[in-house]
Amino acid sequence: MSERFYVTHLDEIDPEEGADEARWYRLRRDLDVGAFGVNAYGADSGNRVIEEHDELGTAAGKHQELYFVLRGRARFQLGEDEHTLGVGQMVFIEDPSIRRGAFAEEDGTVVLVVGGTPGVAYSVSAWEAAAHAYPLWKAGDVGQAVDILRSVADEHPDAGIVLYNLACAEVLHGEPDPAMGHLRRAIELEDRFRELARTDEDFDAVRERDEFKELVA
Repeated sequence: MSERFYVTHLDEIDPEEGADEARWYRLRRDLDVGAFGVNAYGADSGNRVIEEHDELGTAAGKHQELYFVLRGRARFQLGEDEHTLGVGQMVFIEDPSIRRGAFAEEDGTVVLVVGGTPGVAYSVSAWEAAAHAYPLWKAGDVGQAVDILRSVADEHPDAGIVLYNLACAEVLHGEPDPAMGHLRRAIELEDRFRELARTDEDFDAVRERDEFKELVA
């Protein structure tokens, strides 16, 4: 590795499991990119390769985003429009409010994603910073996941998804009291977390608490 550049190949980067069984190639983290957001996502035919989202959430970067199909084919839903893109094709989404997502149309599909906010120095989004916790959580180390999520929540106190996931992890770790406070704040920021909490199995241990019932009512 040079002090000025780093040459590698996508197949040399071990992906993590992303949302909806996608493969997440953490390019920004693994290459230590500090100037812009960049990641790649892979999936097999019929599976979601880009989760449905917009860039307006409290943990989002409010980014403009470029999606470039590196391998396979991907069917993009862009607001009310649908486009299937093959290798070498791309879509640039200027408006952060547009809902976007994609499904793989071929096995081994990979989509490169680059994002940033015009006129704003890049910083790692809260959702990406919090992502360090999820492999630990999945492996059963909920306590360390709680520590990471609390650190991210301290830095991003208005990131609803971080607070919601922190509340889930705290319940599983046997800390229901702080969990209720974090769940309350997450719902205040984004009311969608009220509905999610109603059926989320992570909250089974506190489902009969009066405070929880009041939050999801």
